[in-house]
Amino acid sequence: MFDDLLAEANNDPRMIQSHCERQRVGRNDRLKTQMLSRELQGVKTDEFLLRALQQPNYQDPRNNLCVWARPTRAVGGMIEKVQQELRALAPGIWTTPSTCLHMTVLEIVHTLTPEEVAACVATLRPCLKEMADWPLKHRTRLIKPMLNIDDGAVALSFVPAAGECRDSVSDDQYTYLHLRNDLSRMSCENGVEVVARYATTSSHMTVARFVSNKDHGDKRAMESWIKTLEALNIWLKDNYHPKIGQPNKVDVDCEWYIGAERPLEIRQGSLWYGGGETIETGTAY
Repeated sequence: MFDDLLAEANNDPRMIQSHCERQRVGRNDRLKTQMLSRELQGVKTDEFLLRALQQPNYQDPRNNLCVWARPTRAVGGMIEKVQQELRALAPGIWTTPSTCLHMTVLEIVHTLTPEEVAACVATLRPCLKEMADWPLKHRTRLIKPMLNIDDGAVALSFVPAAGECRDSVSDDQYTYLHLRNDLSRMSCENGVEVVARYATTSSHMTVARFVSNKDHGDKRAMESWIKTLEALNIWLKDNYHPKIGQPNKVDVDCEWYIGAERPLEIRQGSLWYGGGETIETGTAY
């Protein structure tokens, strides 16, 4: 998925991080302008989620096959604090339950029938355990959490580490993009072409979704919402980013090793909101 980007960056973690940072900051700037414009009428409500909340027997027809990473305890605690602030300003927002929090490391196939997903699983069965255990061989570290500004959801994104608070940048030579690239290659080499909805460098978890416009129905409410997200990003930077010039100022709150505490999971089914089932689990380290 990222062969060209990694080659252009000479596999240098610093260049890779810089690219990912530019992408997410630029996207936030674009979406902020869009959401504060007169043309935008509120936020985009998630109709599938709304049906699921209103109809107990509703079955989401979109079936996926994905590789998930679950947050560590420290990252989960940080998300809980963020969600509390979001609910305080927008009580009508839906926040992702802690048991459903996940980052999609790789979306292999999406929006298929259960039978089509089952066929892909059968094809990949011989390599699923190796995929789930890949972080045991190649460890990748994420840092610098930041909230994404979006008119459809709120996500917490990270960037690949590049030697921050470590002896050498070489400690972070294998980045999140390398991990995604390798898992994609393994899937393709074992018979299932990766058909993700979009190829993005973003490493993010959705922490909230919009199910109504009652909290964002006018320009003043939207301005207040954006200001809250920006204030939370300052708080995240002050409390959860590695401190420049303080090499010993790092702990589990500042970083996330993928597969640490909780291993990668291969999951199938209606996965959009944390549902579905795990068909293979890796080994945590």
